[in-house]
Amino acid sequence: SHVHVFSFRKNTILISTTEEPVFSFLFLRNDNKISIYPHMTAIIPTNYSRSLPDQDQYRKRRQRLRLQQKRHSPLHCMLSMIVVVTTSSLLVRSFSLIATTSSYLTRSFPPGSRNTFTACHKSPFIITTRLQQQEPVIFRSTKTMIMAKMSMLKMTTTTTTTSDGDDNDTLSSLLGGRNLISIEDCIKASKFSKKGDDGDNDDGVIAESVVFIDGSWYHRGGRDGRQEFKNGPRIKGAKYIDMDDIATAKELFPNLNPKGLPHMLPPKELFAATMDALSITNNDHIIIYGKGGCIFTPRTWFLFRSLGHDPSKVHLMQGSLEDYIKEGGDADYEHTDDLVEAKTLDLDGEFSYKARDAMFVVDMDGMKEALEDEEKDPLTSPLILDPRGTTFANGHIPGAIHVRYASIHKPDDTLQIKSREELEEIFQTAGVDVQTDRQILCTCGTGVSVCHL
Repeated sequence: SHVHVFSFRKNTILISTTEEPVFSFLFLRNDNKISIYPHMTAIIPTNYSRSLPDQDQYRKRRQRLRLQQKRHSPLHCMLSMIVVVTTSSLLVRSFSLIATTSSYLTRSFPPGSRNTFTACHKSPFIITTRLQQQEPVIFRSTKTMIMAKMSMLKMTTTTTTTSDGDDNDTLSSLLGGRNLISIEDCIKASKFSKKGDDGDNDDGVIAESVVFIDGSWYHRGGRDGRQEFKNGPRIKGAKYIDMDDIATAKELFPNLNPKGLPHMLPPKELFAATMDALSITNNDHIIIYGKGGCIFTPRTWFLFRSLGHDPSKVHLMQGSLEDYIKEGGDADYEHTDDLVEAKTLDLDGEFSYKARDAMFVVDMDGMKEALEDEEKDPLTSPLILDPRGTTFANGHIPGAIHVRYASIHKPDDTLQIKSREELEEIFQTAGVDVQTDRQILCTCGTGVSVCHL
């Protein structure tokens, strides 16, 4: 609460506390790593909290101080020496702090992560982050510790841009690790779409790329998302993933799904083979969208996150394909048969895409254990949420809390998620504390609507 900003320029933040000297922290991006280099700028009195004096003012001030020093008493000079010694000690400690912090940040920041620091004049130092990692990042000063904890529930983020607009020229700065992307930003991101199957740009240089995935799937009404994608329109260059096909189907995996349950998450070999067939790499940004009337695009979003794609690069478009075209987005209208089928893929070879076994899932034994815990201690046992619609009344797990998936999206657009404030009110009304330390287990009929939660 005592950190103040004195100067904020391109790539440079100048800060000071009430008890420490001023340093200039220079943040440089080099091979997707961030380093900190200390530069001694000036020593500012603790009661000075407006702005740094310019060079002329600072020179004149030093001249006045020199004149005053001639009239100083021996006692005053002795006190001045004590201040100098104390300041030197603080400098040594501060340089040690900077070296330690620099070493920690270099180790902690993964490739491709984005970190944004925003500071306000005469206000507490504000940190917002888009780092995707589970361990906290800690910054320590003499009497200050700022902790940013990374979790599945993302912190609200802000984007800092420079006056020359260079940040707008990168895909990471545009999408910024956000889950929900507006139509306008999706259209801007489309210029980063891959120009070919190898992901190279026209000049042959591998750059940041975005891949649009049509996740249209319908649980009723007779519509066929796969056939509609073939017929068009579709976002220019988009791919299609059929959750019924890219799944642990009984026909392909009888031992994994002996009961023949529909659209179960696929094994990592099938997902990796699918990504290779679609020319998708682990470094690509994925934007999932759907056609008007579609509801369950969050299921495809969860598929990518669960099977190992970088969660900071998996996004949902806020709106439909029709909205995208209406706002001026490019679309393909010709018929295509360029779709992936699971039965045609080789699952025994080497894969370029690195997938993992499905995460964030619980099996039958895990659910039974949760119910046993509830009987022992209802106050600390896992919370069970069920987002189904009318079928919830036909039967559900004992103790499950009903939070309808239809309440998560806007009533007039099934492809737009409600605001954070509206969602918090929905959970509070249902009796769910989203800040609880208790484990939360989500369940539905076949693992589709549950992905809204």
